[in-house]
Amino acid sequence: MKFTMAGRANCRAGLASAHRFVEFGCGLGYVTRWAASLGADATGIDLNEDNLAVASQLAQEVGLKNARFVSANIYEPGLEPKSVDVAYSRWLIVHLNRRCAPSTRR
Repeated sequence: MKFTMAGRANCRAGLASAHRFVEFGCGLGYVTRWAASLGADATGIDLNEDNLAVASQLAQEVGLKNARFVSANIYEPGLEPKSVDVAYSRWLIVHLNRRCAPSTRR
C-alpha cells in the first residue's frame, strides 16, 4: 500500500487498527477517513460546519462507521483525558496563539 506524507507520518507515530485517532482542523476529513479505513476509531475536529457535513457524507458513502466529525475548538475539543492514541494536524498548528488542552494521550 502506498502512503501519502500524512499517512507515513501517522504510521511512524504508531497509528494502527483499533487505535483512537483525532485530526485537528480536519477540513474535508481526508486523513480522518484514511485512518478510519485502516481500522482506527477516527475523529475529525473542525469549526467549519459545511466541511464537516461533506466529510461525514464522504465517510458514509464508503461505509466508514468508525469515522466521526465534530465541530469543536482546538482549545476545548471535548476529548476525555487519555482518550487519544495518535493526534494529527497539518495546517492548523501554525494559526495557534496559545497552549492547547492538557494531554489526552494514554
